[in-house]
Amino acid sequence: MKRTAPVTFLIDFEENNLHRLAVTVHPNLRTFRRVTRKEGNQNAHQSEACCYQHNCLTYADRRIAHLHFCRERLNPEVIAHEATHAAHHRMRILGIPASHPEYEEQLATMVGDLTNRVIKSCRTLKIPIVR
Repeated sequence: MKRTAPVTFLIDFEENNLHRLAVTVHPNLRTFRRVTRKEGNQNAHQSEACCYQHNCLTYADRRIAHLHFCRERLNPEVIAHEATHAAHHRMRILGIPASHPEYEEQLATMVGDLTNRVIKSCRTLKIPIVR
């Protein structure tokens, strides 16, 4: 059965952590661009995925970032790309500067973990990952 509505789910950045990541998979590119344009994506007409970043915990669900994907273009590379934006944003919120000696390692670990969590959640929800 093909889904016609976006699917949204939440992921913890780390287990038992305050910060969360919202993920929305839109059913097609047209819907993705329409929704993200309404939310302020200035490049919606040429985007296939995006990451909105929130500077404080203004949402009851504790999200600090919201990834948007298009179902027909959802692949590991796109997921990792957007996860990098979210992870970098979280490092800023945590006050860890890029000059910190462990910054690169912490960022890489977080990107890998987020990418894995998004892929696993998509599989659980029967959202196909394109190769």
